[in-house]
Amino acid sequence: MTFRVAIIGGGPSGCAAAVALCAAAESVHSPIELTVFEKQYIYKGRALNTGDPLLLLNTSAGVSSIRGDNEDDFVSFLALRRPVDKADFASRTEAVAYIRQTMSSLDNRFSKIRVVLSEVQGIDKLSELNVGVRTEGSRYIFDAVVLAMGTPFKNLESTSSIPCISPYPVRQLVDVENNKSILIIGSHLSAIDVCVWLSLKRHQGPITILSRSGRLPAVRRSLLHSDAGNEAMCYFKSLAAQQGLNRLQCLGSVLVQKGGESIGRALKHRSTGFRNGAEEFNVAWQESELGPTPWECLMMSTIDTLNEEWPLTSADDRENFQKEIGIQLGRYISSMPLRNAQILAKMLDSGQLTLSSGGLDHAGIPFFVHGFCRTSPKHFDLIINATGMGRPVDDPFVANLASKNLVSINIDGGININPVTCKASSNLPIYALGPVVQGAIYTPNFLYSSVRSAQNLRNIIPKFTS
Repeated sequence: MTFRVAIIGGGPSGCAAAVALCAAAESVHSPIELTVFEKQYIYKGRALNTGDPLLLLNTSAGVSSIRGDNEDDFVSFLALRRPVDKADFASRTEAVAYIRQTMSSLDNRFSKIRVVLSEVQGIDKLSELNVGVRTEGSRYIFDAVVLAMGTPFKNLESTSSIPCISPYPVRQLVDVENNKSILIIGSHLSAIDVCVWLSLKRHQGPITILSRSGRLPAVRRSLLHSDAGNEAMCYFKSLAAQQGLNRLQCLGSVLVQKGGESIGRALKHRSTGFRNGAEEFNVAWQESELGPTPWECLMMSTIDTLNEEWPLTSADDRENFQKEIGIQLGRYISSMPLRNAQILAKMLDSGQLTLSSGGLDHAGIPFFVHGFCRTSPKHFDLIINATGMGRPVDDPFVANLASKNLVSINIDGGININPVTCKASSNLPIYALGPVVQGAIYTPNFLYSSVRSAQNLRNIIPKFTS
């Protein structure tokens, strides 16, 4: 009997689920039929929908494989086209080409896959073992459903007359006149993408990054597993066991001890020694120019540890962790590649780029904070909303699933799952992974995390076909 699975979302997380399920079907000689539903950008999702080969992944090629059983698969794909090292940051168009080729290879003796370019309108319980998926004008019946959608961009409530657009795809900025003044709201990796793209396209107008912190992500040369990281995490577990301390609390102390001065200062909240975010950033990229920093070697092991510990940690301990070091640590986990930092450093040095702290007031008008003073907003021709992704439950589709008790929502607005099985429903074959499970694991927006989670889906094949 053929096992039928719907995967809702054709971005990196949905593709990771498809790859894992096809591999599982082949390993147990059990036929599977996959239907991938995607309403917009097949193989891209929101994460890879940049529309330009100039933008890089923020993870190294050596941890960007979509095959959980072969971490060098993406590196091998690139090596057929150009010289490559595991530490390299490949372009996102290369990643899309790699995912497309991998997906096209999934049809075989045990696996059949089709793509439906349509928005899913709803999911219906048909029985304890069957689920219906509705699109406009059609309904499909499946033995299991995997939710792998992205999350919506945060909205900016604004009554300003200044045009406001999303950062992706960046090619929509092609028509912006070269000398126009641009305000970017948000200072995380989306904002970095916009600055890099504008610079490489020789934009001459002034650019201002405005965020509550006025600070940029940290800078790294690579993101790979390392012996130093593995040793640090073994020490972390040993320390927690010996002293009987909260494990996440121990993780912070280990990173301070072994991660070097920059992350040690940040996690101890001693970054206030810098006059502003620009000065802090300049120190960070110059440090990275000299070679891999100690904290870089710990990041992959830290990500693995956090994803492992997060579901086992109480809500109070999670909240304390986030207050104590989580926000600071996020700047290192989601740090920018050195090449991007070099571009931003030139923009800051020339005066084209300005970092400011502040935000939008209740009327959606930008305000800038210097100390305790509030200045008048500058004139801008365009606002770019780089505030990042919102909560999954803000998507009407996810909210509808929750209202029908098909899934439950956690405190962070993501879909609750069993972290071992990815199961999102106690009595229906509904599973979830990727950004939509925000709050269930620590780094749901990483392709690496989705690929790791997708390996847990492999168990549904023998379970339902034995």
